[in-house]
Amino acid sequence: MKASLTPGNYLTVILLGTFLAGSQFLSAQDSVTLANGQRREGKILGVMGGNIQLQMATADGTGTITSSFVLNQTKSATLATPPEYGNAMAAWQDGNVAGFLAAAKPLAEKYRGLPSVWVESLSSLLPAALLEQNQLAEAEKALADFTAAYPNAKMPIAIGQARIALAKQDAATAKSRLLPIAEEAAKTKLAESSQSAAFGQAFYLLGQVYESEGNLPEALNCYLKTTTLFYQDKAAATQAQKKADALTKTSKVVVP
Repeated sequence: MKASLTPGNYLTVILLGTFLAGSQFLSAQDSVTLANGQRREGKILGVMGGNIQLQMATADGTGTITSSFVLNQTKSATLATPPEYGNAMAAWQDGNVAGFLAAAKPLAEKYRGLPSVWVESLSSLLPAALLEQNQLAEAEKALADFTAAYPNAKMPIAIGQARIALAKQDAATAKSRLLPIAEEAAKTKLAESSQSAAFGQAFYLLGQVYESEGNLPEALNCYLKTTTLFYQDKAAATQAQKKADALTKTSKVVVP
């Protein structure tokens, strides 16, 4: 014989379900560390109007509330990497620009400004992808948005500026942005993966600058640095290899 739900045990079932839902919510949390050192945990819903939206459990654990934290008063954020990020980066490394943009743009728009490594990395690639699709105005806006959101990301900003300059056939400006990065790479004995990827992007672009100047041996030298030393960005390394092959096989260029 089945037991029937009385008003009392019906309420118990509801409360238990709510408690379990709260426990599941708490089991996989994001976090925000404020400038004063305080830490808040929950689920980061996105960034709106310069504020991080964080869904947190209520004090009694029976539900959730959403709180806002000002970005410029936030020291760091830990955010679970969504599957869309993996899809975007896989597309980027495979040279699938359209696939990258389809996955990356919604994420960047949702989380841009969040002090999280993967969000910053993803956002920094948007100008390059847009330029690949000949969307110069959109690329300039994406770079401006990235610069405003991550003003301390000096190297990605400089690389983005160089990309824009090259798209405008302004090799001199591109060179002025890239040479300091090349000098830093020369002084770096062991680069971290993200820094090495940035060095590879810079040398690939610098190779194009030297090609535009007619300095083909130095262009080849830059391309080979991307393919042999700083190859962590597979997309940049692949394009650099194509440029290097064209110089050595067609133009018979040798490294100086």
